[in-house]
Formats: sequence, structure tokens, C-alpha cells
Amino acid sequence: MTKQKLSPAALEIKMLSFLFMKAARTDIARQLKAHGSGVNPLGFGVLNMIKHRPRTLSELSQETILAPATLVPVVQTLEKKGLIERGHDPRDRRRSPLHLTKQGEAMLAKISLTSEKDIVVKKLKGLGEKDVGELRRILRKLVASIVGEKKLAEILKSHIQKHE
Repeated sequence: MTKQKLSPAALEIKMLSFLFMKAARTDIARQLKAHGSGVNPLGFGVLNMIKHRPRTLSELSQETILAPATLVPVVQTLEKKGLIERGHDPRDRRRSPLHLTKQGEAMLAKISLTSEKDIVVKKLKGLGEKDVGELRRILRKLVASIVGEKKLAEILKSHIQKHE
């Protein structure tokens, strides 16, 4: 593709991605509010990441592609709510992995990442199996080119297989 054709395509993909993520985020926010969790979608994402294995703030930053400064207030809020706590690494005293508390585990057990009411689930059903497969293939290829094949495989393995 020429540069003249790529710029409008890149802009359109960015806008479509933004609109898609806004719908997904709104749906998650609705679920969180309905359960009275008091947690926002970013906090919920952090909890789900920590659920699979403890992570440091630095690791969360790398995996979410967000600056530590963005995550600090989220982590502090989750700590104040008693949903996570900082641990200690006996091999490295500088390292403080975050892990879920019993209260955090209980909250996550009540809220599903996807359900039949989920807007993404509803809309994917309308696309059909072939289109959903193609969408997944292209998105994986694009995201792998951004974060790397290995990192994408780790993220997908850590999150998706536990929900299938």
C-alpha cells in the first residue's frame, strides 16, 4: 500500500478501534456498577491480570502498555479497597509483587469478563464464525507486530485460556 492510502486506513483503524474499545469499556463499566464493585474498568483489568499471577507495577506497566504514573493511582485505590496487597519477593527485596486478597478474589468470582448480555458477544454472534475467525487472525497479527509475538502469546495464554 502506498503512503497516501495508508494514512486514511490507519486513521480509520484507529477510530474503529477507539469506538470498539469504548463500547467494550462501557459494557464492563455497566457490569461493575451493577455488581456494586466500586472499581473502574482499568482497575478491573489490573485485578484480572493479578489474578493469574502476582505482578509488580513495572510488569503491569509493560503488559498494559501504560505508564507507571497512570497505574499508581489505580493500584492505590485497589489497595485502599482491600482488593490487592503488596507482597515481598524473598529473592529480591526491591521487588513488591501485587496479589489479590480474599476480598479481591471474591469480587472477581462474581463478575464475568464476558456474558450473553455483553455487547461484544452479541455483535460477534451477528458476524458469523468465519468473520470472527478472520477478525481474530488480523488483530493478532497487528498486535503481535506492536508488542511482539512472544509477549502476545504470553498475554493470550495468561488470560484467554482461563476463560475458555
